[in-house]
Amino acid sequence: MNSPIKILFVLATGWLTLTSASAQDRIHYTGTELSNPTYHDGQLSPVVGVHNIQLVRANREHPDASNGGGWTYNHQPMLAYWNGQFYYQYLADPSDEHIPPSQTFLMTSKDGYNWTNPEIVFPPYKVPDGGGRCAVGHRKVYPPDGKAPCRKTA
Repeated sequence: MNSPIKILFVLATGWLTLTSASAQDRIHYTGTELSNPTYHDGQLSPVVGVHNIQLVRANREHPDASNGGGWTYNHQPMLAYWNGQFYYQYLADPSDEHIPPSQTFLMTSKDGYNWTNPEIVFPPYKVPDGGGRCAVGHRKVYPPDGKAPCRKTA
């Protein structure tokens, strides 16, 4: 998949996620048990049959085990299923949110268990007239020359 198609797919997936389900197709909760927001799991019991599959693990010492760059702040995951394939998009920063540079990755899977390696769909870019500073952003676009001058190398 070439880069412009990936960008369009990521944007379209977000739009389809918000617009394609009718009221009866949306997931909704019909129980009476409320979650406790002070706990990471809400103190809710696990659902029988649900599988937890870890796609990314941050690792500075062994960067190939994470996203290839050793970036450890991976956040804002988005998961979509379309035309028989899962799409997982997430944002990454070297160590903290809103500390440049940042970039967006995409992974795909046919079965939800076996995933492709993370692929950069929105690379870091410099802020126009920003004195060489890299942008921090979500859902970035490529710079006019198509290069990623802020990409961090090992």
